[in-house]
Amino acid sequence: MSYSIIVDIGNTSTNIGIFKFSHLVASETIINSKDPDFGLYIKEFRNFKEKYNIKNEDITGGLISSVVPILTRAIQIAINNVFGIELPVFDNSYKINFEYDVDDPKEVGSDLIANLAYAKEIFGDATIIFDLGTVSKYIVLDKNGVFIGCGFAPGLQSTINGFHNKTALLPELENFDLNNAILIGKNTIQAMTNGVYYMTVEGILGICRRIENELGYHLKKILTGGNAIYFKNELSSFFYDPNFTLKGINYIYDINRE
Repeated sequence: MSYSIIVDIGNTSTNIGIFKFSHLVASETIINSKDPDFGLYIKEFRNFKEKYNIKNEDITGGLISSVVPILTRAIQIAINNVFGIELPVFDNSYKINFEYDVDDPKEVGSDLIANLAYAKEIFGDATIIFDLGTVSKYIVLDKNGVFIGCGFAPGLQSTINGFHNKTALLPELENFDLNNAILIGKNTIQAMTNGVYYMTVEGILGICRRIENELGYHLKKILTGGNAIYFKNELSSFFYDPNFTLKGINYIYDINRE
């Protein structure tokens, strides 16, 4: 067999996937350590390898995408230790399948590039992607398949932490259950929960409406990121794929080895 290893290093977690051609056959999420702890990642990658019975001789390549420079080399070394392969790190020298209409393309993170490239491949054009992770982001491809801009906001955990850290009386939410959010809260915890939930949902829908009005045409809508799972039912018209970024990195890897 011939497999590729794809690694997406984010601010909070690292996602690793094994692909056979364009098909994701195994994946795992690892919560990042604050420091580049080789031992942690070696242990987690070994567990992943054993869980899915992955053989080193079956691995033929792969790619790392990272938005956390301090972790990049540590994870690269850990991958080499466990799988016996030195994976390259995605940078702006790689070929992509879309054009930019932003002030400085070099500012665009590799995770955003992966999402844009994969969206362009499977949807073609006129697409908005909501990536709800440590930072909540939306990125837009216009009707010509050109990346025309994006927006960032604090992610779910930052919003939740802000209740307690930035107010005098609101409590710290240790058991934050967005799955049970109700529209009108009857107590403080319900009010905090439904506020985060429905303001996120309505914010996403409102952004879509405003951008479509500005552009003058309909956008296809994608929902991904670690926190997207909380909102996928309410945003059921969106194309939901928690592994969208991993698949985008793999797509970039594929088109650069052809």
